[in-house]
This record gives sequence, C-alpha cells and structure tokens, in this order.
Amino acid sequence: MLAKILTNEKSTIQTKTSKIAANTKHLVLSQFLIGLFVSIVFLLVGNSWQSVSAVYGFASTILVSTYLSFGVIKAETIAQTDPKKSLGVLYSGAAQRFLLVIGLFIVGLAILKLDPLATAAGFGFSQLGYVINLRRQARVN
Repeated sequence: MLAKILTNEKSTIQTKTSKIAANTKHLVLSQFLIGLFVSIVFLLVGNSWQSVSAVYGFASTILVSTYLSFGVIKAETIAQTDPKKSLGVLYSGAAQRFLLVIGLFIVGLAILKLDPLATAAGFGFSQLGYVINLRRQARVN
C-alpha cells in the first residue's frame, strides 16, 4: 500500500515537472521570437551593434526564465514534504533572479559597452513572452 502511494506521488511530481517544462519551452520560444523581431528591427533601423545588444537583452530574459522554471520545479518537489521550505525556495529564487538580472545588465552595459536602449528593448519586449504564455495557458485550461 505504501509503495503504491509513493509511486502515485512520484508520478504526480513527474507530471507537474513535465507540465512546467512544456510551459517553459513555449515561454522561451515566445521570448525568442519577440527578441529576434526586436533585434531585426534594430538591425534595419540602427546598426549591427544595436542588434547584438538586443540579442543580449533577450538572451538575458531567456536565461532568467529558464532559471525560474528550475526554481519552480525544485519548489514543487520540496512542497511534497515541506510547504514552508518550498515557499522559501521560491522567495530566494526571486531574489537570485533579481541579482542575476542586475549582474547581466552590469556586464552588458558597463563591461561589454552594449547599447543601453537596444539592450533594454530586447530584455523588455521579450518579457511579453510571459503574457503570451499566460494567454496560451488560459486557452488550454
């Protein structure tokens, strides 16, 4: 009986993990396409350096989104045994992502000397991928 319960819990975790992975895949695809569009616009209107800066911006968004999905999967796994600890994992993950974004912008703007407007535009517009992904999830559910 206990083995059956543990097997059911393991399969539930695997199902939730695969759903999170599928949602992340759609999110990253949305962010990539939006970021690619922004990068092409900067290439056509501006110059290649602005386009590279936009690519850096949307690549940063994709990196942070992927990091978020790993944190959610970890929190989901921990929630099975300790919901309070799971909440702590989510909060610490949010703080880590915040610091990661600041660090990526420091590297991009101060060290690599990327174009600030293009970098922010690539980052900001690719964040719309979250909205697109939420709308897609609402239609699916």
